[in-house]
Amino acid sequence: MTALIGSAGAPAPVGADSRASNHGLGFRFRPDIEGFRAIGVILVVLFHASVPHLAGGFIGVDVFFVISGFLICSLLVQEHFRFGNISLRGFYARRARRIIPPAAAVIAASTLVIGFTQGSVDAVRGAVDFGSALLYLANWHFIAQGNNYLAGDASNSPALHLWSLSVEEQFYVVFPLLLVISFALVRFVRISAVRIAGAVVGAAGVVSLALGVVLTASDPGYAYLATWTRAWQFAVGALVALILVEPPGRASQTPGWVRSALSWAGLLAVLVAATWFGPHTPYPGTAALIPTIGAAAVIAGGGAAGSCATILSTRPLRWIGRLSYSWYLWHWPVLVLAKTWAPDLGLLGRSALMLGALGLAWVTYAVVERPCMTTKTLRHDVSGSFSLGLAASAIAATCALGPAAYAVHVESTDAKAMPIAGMTWLNSTVKGGPVTPSASAALHDGPHPGECNLDRSTVVPTDCSFGPPSGTPVVLFGDSHAFQWVPALQQMSGHLGWRVSIRTQAGCPVADYAGLAGPQARLSDPACIQFRKDVLTLVTRSHPRFVIVSSFGGYVQGRDQIARAWAGPLAELASSGARIVYLRDTPKPVSDVPTCVARHLSEWSACTFDRWRPPDPVAERASAGLVADVGVVDMFGYLCPDSHCPAVRGGVLLYRDDSHITATASRLLAPALEAELRKAGVTD
Repeated sequence: MTALIGSAGAPAPVGADSRASNHGLGFRFRPDIEGFRAIGVILVVLFHASVPHLAGGFIGVDVFFVISGFLICSLLVQEHFRFGNISLRGFYARRARRIIPPAAAVIAASTLVIGFTQGSVDAVRGAVDFGSALLYLANWHFIAQGNNYLAGDASNSPALHLWSLSVEEQFYVVFPLLLVISFALVRFVRISAVRIAGAVVGAAGVVSLALGVVLTASDPGYAYLATWTRAWQFAVGALVALILVEPPGRASQTPGWVRSALSWAGLLAVLVAATWFGPHTPYPGTAALIPTIGAAAVIAGGGAAGSCATILSTRPLRWIGRLSYSWYLWHWPVLVLAKTWAPDLGLLGRSALMLGALGLAWVTYAVVERPCMTTKTLRHDVSGSFSLGLAASAIAATCALGPAAYAVHVESTDAKAMPIAGMTWLNSTVKGGPVTPSASAALHDGPHPGECNLDRSTVVPTDCSFGPPSGTPVVLFGDSHAFQWVPALQQMSGHLGWRVSIRTQAGCPVADYAGLAGPQARLSDPACIQFRKDVLTLVTRSHPRFVIVSSFGGYVQGRDQIARAWAGPLAELASSGARIVYLRDTPKPVSDVPTCVARHLSEWSACTFDRWRPPDPVAERASAGLVADVGVVDMFGYLCPDSHCPAVRGGVLLYRDDSHITATASRLLAPALEAELRKAGVTD
């Protein structure tokens, strides 16, 4: 999770001038903060290793954010009072020297391992994910993918933990500028520079906290990863630094026992949050106040006699604290990659992997991190530090892109040589080799135009119809599982004389399940409800000849619930006079198929999954003639011909993810779909 922990324990410069001492600057190396970093990384590592009773270990990230805010603010304020200004070039050079080389080393090693041991899909995804981390945009990259971190989305990405590296780097870009502006305001107002900075940082923190609370309620995945919803945690650490600076002597005037009690209470708050919170805790929201304020209390009271600094300053914790950045960088890729070879790792195995990652961290610290920070030449050469960062990033990018590009090239070349004609591919006995589309190409092998499958919108683009302009009007209605048949219908529409209008929305079924879902569920989204209403109104007014309805079959499992949810929409569709075609759902793979196939090109059967169908009372009742004007079309047997469902048939890769068939498969199944429609008396 967190990233720039490497900067957190850096000793502050000493020898402040008289101007610094007049402002109460006593910043010095804090061994307790180095030990506190160890607490943060241990919580995160144990959380990722799924150690019992630490379901809230993700709050280690919050600890690091507060530490970073405190120390970076401390260093910059001291620099301002010592030299009269803040050198932004020097600041960013230090960050480049400390942060980039260790991260680049881990990224290079991880992507090389993926490129040479995994399939092309893993290589491409790894290159993209780690590439976003090299650009310090990983958090926005995972947000764009719609990931909810605490729900476990994208947990197979070895770069997922680098989202916080991006958040911290973005903080490092903005925060020094904020201080420079604050200190410049001293010329215009009769307030001390530190108090102006405190006001500016505090105001920004309040806005950020408010955004975090609001967005956690409406979009928790976004709130967890977004920079603006996390900035307030850095601000809390920075405010602690500013409070300890001015007014002079405030810390010394506070009784030692109060500061000591404050530090112990803060540490307790952090540990309680780590054991009390879990995946269902709305986060960050107001819950993040507990570990954040707790971390601030540990820092603020840590200098007092009898405080928790006594424990945090012990050698074992300080040693782990020094390695915390590298350990954090290594632990997640090690765990994720190991799970690809041994999915059923137990607690003992996961713990051993985390210790192995600690060993890699020690090597990285000794060979990369420490030399980059202590070499005299680099410490006094701003341009050299930037060059080091750029060179390390370039090497890591080459290691990420090279194997991925080569794997995709070879795979695509082999796939193009695959001869596929008619329906003969369904009878092929080939069990391994290249596939069409290639595994990496399958990730993007969806229906066109993709924007016709709406996402939380009710506005249908103008080009979402195909077929002869004056052809028989047909409506395709449903969710993405209806949309996946667009390529087949495009193949058929010309000679059938159909004018097909696409009316689909991702995650929004024809059946009305809104009453069965929670207020934040996709099924009860107002956009979905409105979309369903709009399509039903359109059908009843336009009187199409056929309405093809299809939806994912696993939204709910109860037969009575399914039947009731479909009853209303089907009755309304039937009132239009249209012939209703109920296209049953396709098989549901248990994992991402292209990823699996890319790893097992020589033996496709490794990706076969068991045949299972959810209850479908609509199809059963319609087939029995209990539902009027509904014809049932079932393509399940073409995709799953026996008790096991193949991922590949005759060299055709059937699925583009863990749910939808590829556009290639849909297109090749057009003759079969047309035959099934004729059996149901639909094309007459």
